[in-house]
Amino acid sequence: MQKKLSLGQLIFGIINGLILGLLSLAVSLQGFFTINNKEVYQQGLKILQESGVKLNLTVGQFKLIFLAQSIISLLFIISGAGIILRKEWGRRFTVYYAVVLAILIFLPVVLLKAVNLNFAVQLAYLAAMVFYFTNKKVESAFKRAD
Repeated sequence: MQKKLSLGQLIFGIINGLILGLLSLAVSLQGFFTINNKEVYQQGLKILQESGVKLNLTVGQFKLIFLAQSIISLLFIISGAGIILRKEWGRRFTVYYAVVLAILIFLPVVLLKAVNLNFAVQLAYLAAMVFYFTNKKVESAFKRAD
């Protein structure tokens, strides 16, 4: 008989699957399909400038960003499902995915010198996931559940 999910597994599973997964997918798809609107495009540029990113992106570049975010969201859904189902592949996927995302998030900070609170929060969340899911007790709980 399978034990209940721990509080950490439940929290990370819900955040990854629902918030960073489904909710983020809905927002990124909305952005992808509405960025052609001039007002939406101007608002997107304004948000970038306010967050310290001094780039003048085209509509096509925005679409590419929204498409990439949609893929990232789908991967968060997979991560969340693997965590909630207590699958070892879900734990491993989450750890590797968090490391890759941390590198991808850190690159703009270094290359564009665009440091802001958003980047710091994202990196802290990813570090917390890696720390939690590489804990020996958590690892063994996932291996026993498989």
